[in-house]
Amino acid sequence: MFDTAGNVMFERDFDDSNTTYTDLINLPQGCYELVVYDTGGDGMNNWPSNHGNGFIRLKNLSGSTIVFLERWFGETIKYRFRNDAALNTEGQESSLFSVHPNPTDSAFTVSLINSTESFSMEVFNITGMSIYKEKDMDPSNNTVDVSSYSSGVYLIYLKTQSGATQVRKLIVN
Repeated sequence: MFDTAGNVMFERDFDDSNTTYTDLINLPQGCYELVVYDTGGDGMNNWPSNHGNGFIRLKNLSGSTIVFLERWFGETIKYRFRNDAALNTEGQESSLFSVHPNPTDSAFTVSLINSTESFSMEVFNITGMSIYKEKDMDPSNNTVDVSSYSSGVYLIYLKTQSGATQVRKLIVN
């Protein structure tokens, strides 16, 4: 995935057949191009030879499908899109967790709302790079030190043991 300046915002290899790949890609507002290359030259499905049954689907964070890409595309398919999603720390629909204090300059604490189950958490910088990752976090001990982080906007991705997920914005001063 590229931004308008041609910078690589995300890349991955899809080496294993019959495998579902799911990636969370945090993009700032702007225009992007998703490019998928297929060295076999038949895309995700070569209907003349009945080979392959894959697909590429883009979803937003709420799980709604944005687009299904053409399955038979030869060696390359390109999809251009604009991310207009504004991040918001207040008034989000169903709240799985809260982050406080926010903004912060030293540390933040995650509090699950109406849940005591363990969870995993990942913090991404605004370019989508993972900078903190922790699994099986205890709901009673979940403070993260950010004193070494540069000032800016970060995204906190949380997934509970039961599979519920949500993303929140964190501002570091």
